[in-house]
Amino acid sequence: MNDIRSLCLLALASVSASIPAVSQAQETSASSSPSPTLPTVPVSTEGEAKSEASLSPLRDGGYGAILATYDKTLDDDVLKNSYGGTGLLGYRDGFYALETGIAYTTGNDVDRQAFKLKVLLFPFESLPMAYGVLGGGLSRYYQYPHSFTPNQVSENNDFYTADLAAGLGYLFPFKSGNYEWAVRAEVLYELGDRFLERQDDFRTDIDAPSTFHDVVLNIGLHLPFRKMAPPPPPPEPVVVVAPPADSDGDGVPDEQDQCPGTPPGTQVNEVGCPLPPPPPPCKPPLAGERISLAGCGTGDVITLHGVNFEFDKSKLTPNAKTILNNVADELREYPSISVELAGHTDGKGSDEYNQQLSQARADSVRAYLVEAGVASERMTDVGYGESQPVADNETEEGRELNRRVELKILGGNGVHETTDAAVPAATTEPAPTVEPPAVEAPATEASAASAEANPFVEATPFEAGQ
Repeated sequence: MNDIRSLCLLALASVSASIPAVSQAQETSASSSPSPTLPTVPVSTEGEAKSEASLSPLRDGGYGAILATYDKTLDDDVLKNSYGGTGLLGYRDGFYALETGIAYTTGNDVDRQAFKLKVLLFPFESLPMAYGVLGGGLSRYYQYPHSFTPNQVSENNDFYTADLAAGLGYLFPFKSGNYEWAVRAEVLYELGDRFLERQDDFRTDIDAPSTFHDVVLNIGLHLPFRKMAPPPPPPEPVVVVAPPADSDGDGVPDEQDQCPGTPPGTQVNEVGCPLPPPPPPCKPPLAGERISLAGCGTGDVITLHGVNFEFDKSKLTPNAKTILNNVADELREYPSISVELAGHTDGKGSDEYNQQLSQARADSVRAYLVEAGVASERMTDVGYGESQPVADNETEEGRELNRRVELKILGGNGVHETTDAAVPAATTEPAPTVEPPAVEAPATEASAASAEANPFVEATPFEAGQ
Protein backbone atom coordinates (compact mmCIF):
# COMPACT_ATOMS: atom_id res chain seq x y z
CA MET A 1 0.00 0.00 0.00
CA ASN A 2 2.85 2.37 0.84
CA ASP A 3 4.39 1.57 -2.56
CA ILE A 4 1.20 2.70 -4.32
CA ARG A 5 1.05 5.98 -2.42
CA SER A 6 4.71 6.65 -3.22
CA LEU A 7 4.03 5.91 -6.89
CA CYS A 8 1.12 8.36 -7.02
CA LEU A 9 3.09 11.11 -5.29
CA LEU A 10 5.99 10.57 -7.66
CA ALA A 11 3.72 10.88 -10.73
CA LEU A 12 2.06 14.06 -9.48
CA ALA A 13 5.43 15.62 -8.62
CA SER A 14 6.69 14.77 -12.11
CA VAL A 15 3.74 16.48 -13.80
CA SER A 16 3.96 19.57 -11.55
CA ALA A 17 7.69 19.94 -12.09
CA SER A 18 7.32 19.66 -15.86
CA ILE A 19 4.78 22.48 -16.17
CA PRO A 20 7.10 25.41 -15.25
CA ALA A 21 9.92 23.86 -17.24
CA VAL A 22 7.85 23.73 -20.39
CA SER A 23 6.49 27.26 -19.76
CA GLN A 24 10.02 28.56 -19.30
CA ALA A 25 11.12 26.85 -22.53
CA GLN A 26 8.24 28.40 -24.42
CA GLU A 27 9.03 31.88 -23.02
CA THR A 28 12.69 31.47 -24.03
CA SER A 29 11.65 30.40 -27.54
CA ALA A 30 9.25 33.30 -27.85
CA SER A 31 11.85 35.84 -26.70
CA SER A 32 14.33 34.63 -29.32
CA SER A 33 11.75 34.57 -32.11
CA PRO A 34 11.47 37.65 -34.37
CA SER A 35 7.68 37.32 -34.59
CA PRO A 36 5.75 40.45 -33.50
CA THR A 37 4.27 40.63 -30.03
CA LEU A 38 0.48 40.70 -30.00
CA PRO A 39 -1.20 42.95 -27.45
CA THR A 40 -2.78 41.20 -24.51
CA VAL A 41 -6.57 41.48 -24.59
CA PRO A 42 -8.44 40.62 -21.38
CA VAL A 43 -10.98 37.84 -21.87
CA SER A 44 -14.33 39.23 -20.89
CA THR A 45 -16.78 36.83 -22.55
CA GLU A 46 -16.97 33.18 -23.46
CA GLY A 47 -17.03 34.13 -27.14
CA GLU A 48 -13.72 35.98 -26.81
CA ALA A 49 -12.17 33.02 -24.95
CA LYS A 50 -13.26 30.70 -27.73
CA SER A 51 -11.83 33.06 -30.32
CA GLU A 52 -8.42 32.99 -28.62
CA ALA A 53 -8.58 29.24 -28.15
CA SER A 54 -9.25 28.72 -31.84
CA LEU A 55 -5.77 30.03 -32.54
CA SER A 56 -4.40 26.59 -31.54
CA PRO A 57 -5.69 23.17 -32.70
CA LEU A 58 -4.86 21.88 -29.22
CA ARG A 59 -7.51 24.19 -27.80
CA ASP A 60 -10.26 23.85 -30.37
CA GLY A 61 -11.13 20.91 -32.62
CA GLY A 62 -11.01 17.17 -32.95
CA TYR A 63 -8.06 15.00 -31.96
CA GLY A 64 -6.82 11.48 -31.38
CA ALA A 65 -4.64 10.18 -28.54
CA ILE A 66 -2.37 7.12 -28.43
CA LEU A 67 -1.23 6.41 -24.86
CA ALA A 68 0.93 3.83 -23.11
CA THR A 69 -0.87 2.61 -19.94
CA TYR A 70 0.37 1.34 -16.61
CA ASP A 71 -2.34 -0.01 -14.23
CA LYS A 72 -1.62 -0.68 -10.57
CA THR A 73 -4.39 -2.61 -8.75
CA LEU A 74 -4.28 -1.81 -5.04
CA ASP A 75 -6.16 -4.69 -3.40
CA ASP A 76 -5.61 -7.71 -5.64
CA ASP A 77 -2.44 -9.75 -5.57
CA VAL A 78 -3.18 -11.22 -8.97
CA LEU A 79 -3.37 -7.91 -10.79
CA LYS A 80 -0.69 -5.95 -9.01
CA ASN A 81 0.89 -4.60 -12.20
CA SER A 82 -0.59 -4.47 -15.69
CA TYR A 83 0.72 -2.86 -18.88
CA GLY A 84 -0.95 -1.94 -22.12
CA GLY A 85 -2.24 0.93 -24.22
CA THR A 86 -5.20 3.28 -24.74
CA GLY A 87 -6.63 4.78 -27.90
CA LEU A 88 -8.98 7.79 -27.72
CA LEU A 89 -10.94 10.06 -30.05
CA GLY A 90 -12.17 13.41 -28.77
CA TYR A 91 -13.16 16.97 -29.44
CA ARG A 92 -12.14 20.04 -27.45
CA ASP A 93 -14.16 23.24 -27.33
CA GLY A 94 -12.28 25.78 -25.26
CA PHE A 95 -12.51 24.87 -21.60
CA TYR A 96 -13.81 21.30 -21.99
CA ALA A 97 -13.34 18.20 -24.13
CA LEU A 98 -15.30 14.98 -24.66
CA GLU A 99 -13.53 11.76 -25.61
CA THR A 100 -14.14 8.04 -25.92
CA GLY A 101 -12.01 5.04 -26.70
CA ILE A 102 -10.74 1.63 -25.66
CA ALA A 103 -7.93 0.37 -23.44
CA TYR A 104 -6.13 -2.95 -23.23
CA THR A 105 -3.87 -4.11 -20.40
CA THR A 106 -2.44 -7.44 -19.37
CA GLY A 107 -0.73 -8.70 -16.23
CA ASN A 108 -0.11 -12.11 -14.70
CA ASP A 109 -1.82 -13.73 -17.72
CA VAL A 110 -5.02 -11.82 -17.06
CA ASP A 111 -6.25 -9.62 -19.91
CA ARG A 112 -8.46 -6.57 -19.44
CA GLN A 113 -10.42 -4.83 -22.19
CA ALA A 114 -12.15 -1.56 -21.31
CA PHE A 115 -14.45 0.95 -22.98
CA LYS A 116 -13.82 4.56 -21.86
CA LEU A 117 -15.99 7.70 -21.87
CA LYS A 118 -14.38 10.78 -20.31
CA VAL A 119 -14.81 14.52 -19.86
CA LEU A 120 -11.71 16.73 -19.71
CA LEU A 121 -12.04 20.10 -18.00
CA PHE A 122 -9.55 22.96 -18.61
CA PRO A 123 -10.44 25.45 -15.86
CA PHE A 124 -7.37 27.71 -15.87
CA GLU A 125 -6.93 30.32 -18.62
CA SER A 126 -3.37 30.90 -17.44
CA LEU A 127 -2.65 27.13 -17.80
CA PRO A 128 -4.69 26.18 -20.88
CA MET A 129 -3.06 22.76 -21.16
CA ALA A 130 -3.72 21.58 -17.60
CA TYR A 131 -6.90 19.60 -17.12
CA GLY A 132 -8.96 17.45 -14.80
CA VAL A 133 -10.57 14.14 -15.79
CA LEU A 134 -13.97 12.66 -14.96
CA GLY A 135 -15.07 9.48 -16.65
CA GLY A 136 -16.62 6.08 -16.65
CA GLY A 137 -16.67 2.90 -18.64
CA LEU A 138 -17.04 -0.88 -18.72
CA SER A 139 -14.22 -3.48 -18.36
CA ARG A 140 -14.04 -7.20 -19.12
CA TYR A 141 -11.45 -9.45 -17.49
CA TYR A 142 -10.28 -12.65 -19.22
CA GLN A 143 -8.58 -15.74 -17.81
CA TYR A 144 -8.71 -14.67 -14.20
CA PRO A 145 -7.28 -17.55 -12.06
CA HIS A 146 -9.73 -19.30 -9.76
CA SER A 147 -10.09 -22.31 -7.51
CA PHE A 148 -12.82 -24.81 -8.22
CA THR A 149 -15.05 -25.32 -5.18
CA PRO A 150 -17.78 -27.80 -4.44
CA ASN A 151 -20.26 -25.05 -5.25
CA GLN A 152 -18.78 -24.54 -8.72
CA VAL A 153 -21.33 -23.09 -11.11
CA SER A 154 -19.25 -23.27 -14.27
CA GLU A 155 -15.69 -23.20 -15.46
CA ASN A 156 -16.15 -19.64 -16.81
CA ASN A 157 -13.34 -17.41 -15.55
CA ASP A 158 -14.43 -14.10 -17.16
CA PHE A 159 -16.28 -11.23 -15.51
CA TYR A 160 -17.22 -7.52 -16.01
CA THR A 161 -16.86 -4.34 -13.97
CA ALA A 162 -18.49 -0.92 -14.23
CA ASP A 163 -15.82 1.77 -13.83
CA LEU A 164 -15.58 5.32 -12.55
CA ALA A 165 -12.44 7.43 -12.93
CA ALA A 166 -11.04 10.82 -11.86
CA GLY A 167 -7.63 12.39 -12.22
CA LEU A 168 -5.32 15.13 -13.49
CA GLY A 169 -3.35 15.61 -16.69
CA TYR A 170 -1.28 17.98 -18.79
CA LEU A 171 -0.55 18.53 -22.48
CA PHE A 172 3.02 19.45 -23.33
CA PRO A 173 2.72 21.29 -26.69
CA PHE A 174 5.18 21.08 -29.57
CA LYS A 175 5.21 22.48 -33.09
CA SER A 176 6.35 20.99 -36.36
CA GLY A 177 5.97 23.68 -39.01
CA ASN A 178 2.32 24.70 -38.90
CA TYR A 179 1.26 21.51 -37.08
CA GLU A 180 0.92 21.63 -33.30
CA TRP A 181 0.83 18.44 -31.23
CA ALA A 182 1.41 17.48 -27.63
CA VAL A 183 2.83 14.86 -25.31
CA ARG A 184 0.01 13.89 -22.95
CA ALA A 185 0.53 12.68 -19.42
CA GLU A 186 -2.17 11.90 -16.83
CA VAL A 187 -2.72 10.03 -13.61
CA LEU A 188 -6.14 8.54 -12.76
CA TYR A 189 -7.83 6.79 -9.90
CA GLU A 190 -10.33 4.14 -11.07
CA LEU A 191 -13.01 2.31 -9.15
CA GLY A 192 -14.42 -0.91 -10.74
CA ASP A 193 -17.37 -2.92 -9.40
CA ARG A 194 -18.68 -6.36 -10.45
CA PHE A 195 -22.28 -5.15 -10.34
CA LEU A 196 -23.55 -7.62 -12.96
CA GLU A 197 -22.87 -10.58 -10.65
CA ARG A 198 -24.49 -9.22 -7.52
CA GLN A 199 -27.74 -10.85 -8.46
CA ASP A 200 -26.01 -14.23 -8.16
CA ASP A 201 -24.38 -13.21 -4.87
CA PHE A 202 -21.14 -13.45 -6.79
CA ARG A 203 -19.94 -16.56 -8.45
CA THR A 204 -18.02 -18.61 -5.98
CA ASP A 205 -15.81 -20.09 -8.63
CA ILE A 206 -14.21 -16.68 -9.30
CA ASP A 207 -11.64 -15.63 -6.69
CA ALA A 208 -11.51 -11.96 -7.85
CA PRO A 209 -12.55 -9.23 -5.42
CA SER A 210 -16.00 -7.67 -5.79
CA THR A 211 -14.51 -4.15 -6.14
CA PHE A 212 -11.26 -3.03 -7.77
CA HIS A 213 -9.21 0.07 -6.84
CA ASP A 214 -6.64 1.06 -9.46
CA VAL A 215 -4.12 3.81 -10.09
CA VAL A 216 -3.59 4.34 -13.83
CA LEU A 217 -0.75 6.22 -15.49
CA ASN A 218 -1.13 7.23 -19.19
CA ILE A 219 1.52 8.88 -21.32
CA GLY A 220 1.65 9.27 -25.09
CA LEU A 221 0.80 11.47 -28.08
CA HIS A 222 -2.12 13.90 -28.38
CA LEU A 223 -2.64 14.60 -32.10
CA PRO A 224 -5.10 17.25 -33.42
CA PHE A 225 -6.87 16.53 -36.69
CA ARG A 226 -6.16 19.95 -38.21
CA LYS A 227 -3.15 22.12 -38.71
CA MET A 228 -2.68 25.60 -37.38
CA ALA A 229 -4.17 28.36 -39.46
CA PRO A 230 -1.48 29.95 -41.62
CA PRO A 231 -0.32 33.31 -40.34
CA PRO A 232 -1.94 36.27 -42.05
CA PRO A 233 0.08 37.74 -44.89
CA PRO A 234 2.11 40.80 -44.00
CA PRO A 235 0.27 44.03 -44.66
CA GLU A 236 1.00 45.64 -47.95
CA PRO A 237 3.39 48.52 -47.57
CA VAL A 238 1.66 51.85 -47.46
CA VAL A 239 2.98 54.01 -50.26
CA VAL A 240 3.12 57.57 -49.01
CA VAL A 241 2.52 59.82 -51.98
CA ALA A 242 3.79 63.32 -51.44
CA PRO A 243 1.21 65.94 -52.37
CA PRO A 244 2.04 67.89 -55.52
CA ALA A 245 3.86 71.17 -55.05
CA ASP A 246 1.65 74.22 -54.64
CA SER A 247 3.97 77.16 -54.11
CA ASP A 248 1.33 79.86 -53.74
CA GLY A 249 -1.08 77.72 -51.70
CA ASP A 250 -4.11 78.40 -53.89
CA GLY A 251 -5.08 74.70 -54.13
CA VAL A 252 -3.91 74.27 -57.73
CA PRO A 253 -0.66 72.27 -58.24
CA ASP A 254 2.22 74.21 -59.74
CA GLU A 255 2.21 72.01 -62.85
CA GLN A 256 -1.38 73.12 -63.59
CA ASP A 257 -1.15 76.67 -62.22
CA GLN A 258 -1.27 79.19 -65.07
CA CYS A 259 -1.11 82.13 -62.66
CA PRO A 260 1.69 81.39 -60.15
CA GLY A 261 2.30 83.67 -57.20
CA THR A 262 -1.37 84.31 -56.43
CA PRO A 263 -1.67 86.33 -53.18
CA PRO A 264 -2.87 84.30 -50.18
CA GLY A 265 -6.64 84.12 -49.83
CA THR A 266 -7.36 84.90 -53.47
CA GLN A 267 -10.23 82.93 -55.01
CA VAL A 268 -8.98 81.18 -58.14
CA ASN A 269 -10.42 79.06 -60.95
CA GLU A 270 -9.39 75.54 -61.97
CA VAL A 271 -6.15 76.76 -63.58
CA GLY A 272 -5.10 78.92 -60.63
CA CYS A 273 -6.02 82.32 -62.01
CA PRO A 274 -7.92 84.87 -59.90
CA LEU A 275 -11.66 84.94 -60.37
CA PRO A 276 -13.08 88.22 -61.62
CA PRO A 277 -14.48 90.40 -58.86
CA PRO A 278 -18.22 90.15 -58.37
CA PRO A 279 -20.17 92.81 -60.23
CA PRO A 280 -21.45 95.76 -58.23
CA PRO A 281 -25.13 95.70 -57.37
CA CYS A 282 -27.52 97.29 -59.82
CA LYS A 283 -27.81 100.93 -58.78
CA PRO A 284 -30.38 103.15 -60.48
CA PRO A 285 -28.75 106.53 -61.20
CA LEU A 286 -29.92 109.69 -59.58
CA ALA A 287 -30.74 112.75 -61.62
CA GLY A 288 -27.58 113.95 -63.38
CA GLU A 289 -25.63 110.69 -62.82
CA ARG A 290 -24.27 108.58 -65.64
CA ILE A 291 -26.32 105.42 -66.30
CA SER A 292 -24.56 102.09 -65.64
CA LEU A 293 -25.95 98.58 -66.24
CA ALA A 294 -23.13 96.85 -64.33
CA GLY A 295 -24.58 94.27 -61.95
CA CYS A 296 -28.11 94.66 -63.25
CA GLY A 297 -30.19 91.62 -64.13
CA THR A 298 -33.61 90.41 -65.10
CA GLY A 299 -36.38 92.41 -63.43
CA ASP A 300 -34.34 95.51 -62.59
CA VAL A 301 -35.92 98.83 -63.63
CA ILE A 302 -33.92 102.02 -64.29
CA THR A 303 -35.62 105.42 -64.71
CA LEU A 304 -33.95 107.45 -67.47
CA HIS A 305 -33.91 110.86 -65.79
CA GLY A 306 -33.43 113.70 -68.28
CA VAL A 307 -34.83 111.90 -71.35
CA ASN A 308 -37.21 114.71 -72.34
CA PHE A 309 -39.14 115.57 -75.49
CA GLU A 310 -40.18 118.70 -77.31
CA PHE A 311 -43.41 120.19 -76.12
CA ASP A 312 -46.38 117.95 -76.91
CA LYS A 313 -44.26 115.88 -79.33
CA SER A 314 -42.23 112.68 -79.42
CA LYS A 315 -39.09 114.43 -80.68
CA LEU A 316 -36.08 114.00 -78.36
CA THR A 317 -34.29 117.02 -76.93
CA PRO A 318 -30.50 117.32 -77.44
CA ASN A 319 -29.93 116.53 -73.76
CA ALA A 320 -32.07 113.37 -74.06
CA LYS A 321 -29.93 112.21 -76.98
CA THR A 322 -26.79 112.64 -74.90
CA ILE A 323 -28.27 110.46 -72.15
CA LEU A 324 -29.42 107.84 -74.66
CA ASN A 325 -25.91 107.71 -76.14
CA ASN A 326 -24.77 106.62 -72.66
CA VAL A 327 -27.55 104.00 -72.58
CA ALA A 328 -26.45 102.69 -76.00
CA ASP A 329 -22.86 102.39 -74.76
CA GLU A 330 -24.00 100.31 -71.78
CA LEU A 331 -26.15 98.03 -73.92
CA ARG A 332 -23.21 97.40 -76.22
CA GLU A 333 -21.01 96.78 -73.16
CA TYR A 334 -23.34 94.01 -71.98
CA PRO A 335 -24.66 92.31 -75.12
CA SER A 336 -26.64 89.65 -73.22
CA ILE A 337 -29.12 92.20 -71.89
CA SER A 338 -32.52 92.63 -73.52
CA VAL A 339 -34.78 95.48 -72.40
CA GLU A 340 -38.24 96.97 -72.50
CA LEU A 341 -38.53 100.72 -73.06
CA ALA A 342 -41.59 101.90 -71.18
CA GLY A 343 -43.24 105.32 -71.61
CA HIS A 344 -45.41 106.85 -68.85
CA THR A 345 -47.45 110.11 -68.53
CA ASP A 346 -49.17 111.97 -65.76
CA GLY A 347 -52.92 112.03 -65.25
CA LYS A 348 -53.73 115.23 -67.19
CA GLY A 349 -55.61 114.72 -70.44
CA SER A 350 -57.63 111.76 -71.63
CA ASP A 351 -56.51 108.17 -71.12
CA GLU A 352 -56.49 107.49 -74.87
CA TYR A 353 -54.39 110.56 -75.66
CA ASN A 354 -51.89 109.80 -72.88
CA GLN A 355 -51.51 106.22 -74.03
CA GLN A 356 -50.88 107.26 -77.64
CA LEU A 357 -48.37 109.93 -76.58
CA SER A 358 -46.48 107.53 -74.28
CA GLN A 359 -46.29 104.88 -77.04
CA ALA A 360 -45.02 107.43 -79.60
CA ARG A 361 -42.28 108.62 -77.27
CA ALA A 362 -41.26 105.02 -76.39
CA ASP A 363 -41.02 104.33 -80.12
CA SER A 364 -38.82 107.40 -80.51
CA VAL A 365 -36.41 106.21 -77.78
CA ARG A 366 -36.11 102.75 -79.35
CA ALA A 367 -35.50 104.24 -82.82
CA TYR A 368 -32.68 106.40 -81.49
CA LEU A 369 -30.99 103.47 -79.75
CA VAL A 370 -31.18 101.39 -82.94
CA GLU A 371 -29.54 104.32 -84.77
CA ALA A 372 -26.85 104.33 -82.06
CA GLY A 373 -25.92 100.71 -82.80
CA VAL A 374 -28.12 98.60 -80.48
CA ALA A 375 -29.73 95.61 -82.19
CA SER A 376 -33.46 96.16 -82.53
CA GLU A 377 -34.33 92.59 -81.50
CA ARG A 378 -32.91 93.31 -78.07
CA MET A 379 -35.52 95.98 -77.38
CA THR A 380 -39.28 96.29 -77.13
CA ASP A 381 -41.23 99.51 -76.52
CA VAL A 382 -44.51 99.89 -74.67
CA GLY A 383 -46.58 102.94 -73.81
CA TYR A 384 -48.43 102.70 -70.51
CA GLY A 385 -50.00 106.16 -70.49
CA GLU A 386 -51.12 107.21 -67.03
CA SER A 387 -51.87 103.66 -65.81
CA GLN A 388 -48.76 103.22 -63.60
CA PRO A 389 -48.19 106.39 -61.55
CA VAL A 390 -45.42 106.49 -58.97
CA ALA A 391 -46.57 109.72 -57.28
CA ASP A 392 -49.68 111.83 -56.67
CA ASN A 393 -51.09 113.37 -59.87
CA GLU A 394 -52.80 116.13 -57.84
CA THR A 395 -49.49 117.96 -57.29
CA GLU A 396 -47.03 119.39 -59.79
CA GLU A 397 -44.17 117.53 -58.15
CA GLY A 398 -46.06 114.25 -58.36
CA ARG A 399 -47.00 114.77 -62.00
CA GLU A 400 -43.37 115.50 -62.85
CA LEU A 401 -42.31 112.15 -61.32
CA ASN A 402 -45.03 110.29 -63.21
CA ARG A 403 -43.82 111.67 -66.57
CA ARG A 404 -40.88 109.32 -67.21
CA VAL A 405 -39.13 106.80 -69.45
CA GLU A 406 -38.10 103.48 -67.84
CA LEU A 407 -35.65 100.82 -68.99
CA LYS A 408 -36.72 97.40 -67.70
CA ILE A 409 -34.29 94.44 -68.10
CA LEU A 410 -36.09 91.42 -69.55
CA GLY A 411 -33.10 89.04 -69.77
CA GLY A 412 -29.33 88.75 -69.42
CA ASN A 413 -27.20 90.53 -66.85
CA GLY A 414 -24.63 93.24 -66.46
CA VAL A 415 -21.65 90.88 -66.11
CA HIS A 416 -18.77 90.69 -68.55
CA GLU A 417 -18.34 87.37 -70.36
CA THR A 418 -15.30 85.40 -69.07
CA THR A 419 -13.82 84.84 -72.51
CA ASP A 420 -10.66 86.16 -74.05
CA ALA A 421 -12.35 87.24 -77.26
CA ALA A 422 -13.50 90.80 -77.36
CA VAL A 423 -17.07 91.51 -78.18
CA PRO A 424 -17.06 92.95 -81.70
CA ALA A 425 -18.64 96.30 -82.13
CA ALA A 426 -21.73 96.66 -84.25
CA THR A 427 -20.83 97.26 -87.89
CA THR A 428 -24.24 97.90 -89.25
CA GLU A 429 -24.96 101.26 -90.69
CA PRO A 430 -27.06 103.54 -88.53
CA ALA A 431 -30.70 103.24 -89.27
CA PRO A 432 -32.28 106.34 -90.67
CA THR A 433 -34.03 108.44 -88.14
CA VAL A 434 -37.72 107.82 -88.25
CA GLU A 435 -39.61 110.43 -86.40
CA PRO A 436 -43.08 109.25 -85.55
CA PRO A 437 -45.79 111.73 -86.42
CA ALA A 438 -46.60 114.11 -83.67
CA VAL A 439 -49.88 113.58 -81.95
CA GLU A 440 -51.83 116.78 -82.06
CA ALA A 441 -53.37 117.67 -78.75
CA PRO A 442 -57.00 118.63 -78.73
CA ALA A 443 -57.57 122.33 -78.58
CA THR A 444 -58.50 123.28 -75.07
CA GLU A 445 -58.50 126.48 -73.23
CA ALA A 446 -56.19 125.08 -70.59
CA SER A 447 -53.49 124.14 -73.09
CA ALA A 448 -53.63 127.45 -74.93
CA ALA A 449 -53.37 129.38 -71.71
CA SER A 450 -50.41 127.30 -70.57
CA ALA A 451 -48.50 127.75 -73.86
CA GLU A 452 -49.17 131.46 -73.92
CA ALA A 453 -48.01 131.87 -70.33
CA ASN A 454 -44.66 130.02 -70.81
CA PRO A 455 -43.64 130.10 -74.46
CA PHE A 456 -39.89 129.46 -73.81
CA VAL A 457 -39.96 126.72 -71.10
CA GLU A 458 -38.99 123.21 -72.38
CA ALA A 459 -41.56 120.55 -71.58
CA THR A 460 -40.64 117.73 -69.15
CA PRO A 461 -40.91 114.10 -70.39
CA PHE A 462 -44.37 113.05 -71.50
CA GLU A 463 -46.03 116.39 -70.77
CA ALA A 464 -49.50 114.99 -71.23
CA GLY A 465 -51.73 117.34 -73.20
CA GLN A 466 -48.94 119.87 -73.59
